[in-house]
Amino acid sequence: MVNIFKEMPHMTGLLIRQLRLKILLWLAGFAVIIVATVTAYPSVYPDEETRRGFAITMNNPAMEAMVGSSYNLQDFLSTTAALFAQETMLFTLVIAAVMNIMLVSRMTRGDEEEGRTEFIRSLPIGRLSYLGAAMLVITIVNILLAAIIGTGLWATDIDGTDWQSAYLYGSILGGVGVVFAAITAFLAQLAETARGTTILSFGVLAVAYLVRAFGDVSNDTLSLISPLGWGMRTNVFIQNDWWPVYSCVIAAFVLTAGAFYLHLVRDLDAGFISPKPGNEHASIFLKTPIGFTAHEQRVPIIVWAVFIVLFSTSFGYILDDLESYFADNPFLEKMMQGESDVTNQFVTLLMAMMSLISAVPAVISVMALKKEETANRIENFLSKAISRTRVMGNYLLLGVATSILMQALIALSLWGTSTAVLNQPLDAGDIFLAAFTYLAAIWVLLGLSILLIGLVPKITSIIWLYLIYGFIIIFLGDVLDLPDWFDSLSVFEIVPALSSEAFDTKPVILLLGISLVTSLVGFISYNKRDIQN
Repeated sequence: MVNIFKEMPHMTGLLIRQLRLKILLWLAGFAVIIVATVTAYPSVYPDEETRRGFAITMNNPAMEAMVGSSYNLQDFLSTTAALFAQETMLFTLVIAAVMNIMLVSRMTRGDEEEGRTEFIRSLPIGRLSYLGAAMLVITIVNILLAAIIGTGLWATDIDGTDWQSAYLYGSILGGVGVVFAAITAFLAQLAETARGTTILSFGVLAVAYLVRAFGDVSNDTLSLISPLGWGMRTNVFIQNDWWPVYSCVIAAFVLTAGAFYLHLVRDLDAGFISPKPGNEHASIFLKTPIGFTAHEQRVPIIVWAVFIVLFSTSFGYILDDLESYFADNPFLEKMMQGESDVTNQFVTLLMAMMSLISAVPAVISVMALKKEETANRIENFLSKAISRTRVMGNYLLLGVATSILMQALIALSLWGTSTAVLNQPLDAGDIFLAAFTYLAAIWVLLGLSILLIGLVPKITSIIWLYLIYGFIIIFLGDVLDLPDWFDSLSVFEIVPALSSEAFDTKPVILLLGISLVTSLVGFISYNKRDIQN
């Protein structure tokens, strides 16, 4: 047993040195967002009236599905910290899961796919040393996350916060994070590529979110299947239940043991899920540059399309419960007089959130160009009679096509579900117009991706930080009470809302202009710079 973990401390130091910047950025970003958000709550909800309004907003089927349900009206009236936990817990749990998936996928299949693991394994080290070091590093990262968040919350000293509740909040983030780290390590033994590992891991995260959503709305027992459901059951700042943290530790231990066993018995660069054999002869379309590019990206596009349909359909079914909830509550019906239809309000928020999600596969399609260059495969294209403009154009065209497909699926799923559950379904024209209007914002992201690849390819990952910023503005922008110009830095905040009485085309034209200019500069820069290796 000692031999299979030989030199693991040295491997741990190597991985920490290799990923120290990414780890630092993740932890620092978490700390800044959490502390900045929690300090804003006392001023945003200063009295009983505003807290009661918050409770009314949160305690309905739509919001329970979107952000979870853990507290009642009395909890919100008794402590400010409960409001903070209700609105941010699920959001931060998902971000913690994403951090762990990305880091573990990089340290396991990523290093193995790029040949680093094979090089290290040629030295006199244990068979499980590299994987063991990866799990040790991610465990340390999650412990630091728990400690940093706990200390930051305790230091803010807002109403309802003590040392136990502060560190419980941090601990459940670390606990859920380490569960998804173990899930990713386990799936890395099944898939043969880093991309496959990441797709499967995000698939598990999506299923966990949907199971938790259905459970919170209809059956609490169902939520207990999901690690995200465990995280929402801590009742932090009120009852402070620690059993979800212990459950996360046990689940992570079991999954990690399974990952160790599979890694021990499989061959290097092999996986237990064998890829489907390709055709003996390539099709005419595959022999074209755009055809080959689309073929390489087809799996993530299909998987993301399935996720988009599942999410949109799931939230669409909630519209019936939402309508009934407000119709059966005279106080809410009176409160909503003179306001936009509550269904349209929810759909507007949902459309912005889903458009941010659908931007991910579109950006992935464009960013694949940078990955091909880093792996020294793009030279195979450029050595032929094909220009750099055409190569980059293929990836941009694929990204644009992907974004159109995803937005169409969002609109089709929401409209189709509404026809089944609502007496007055959503207007097909309005819902498709709202979905396609967000294309302008998504295309700005694609233009920025092209600009970064052409101008400063070493920092292309910053586009993901900008995407995360968009999520923060949607979920926490009102709470943070940021200046209007700061909110407007997110292109998704510029897009006209579905509930707008008069559709304003100026913001859309502005966004299309920005996407065109950034793309043009990116193409020019890409043609002038050297190809990296």
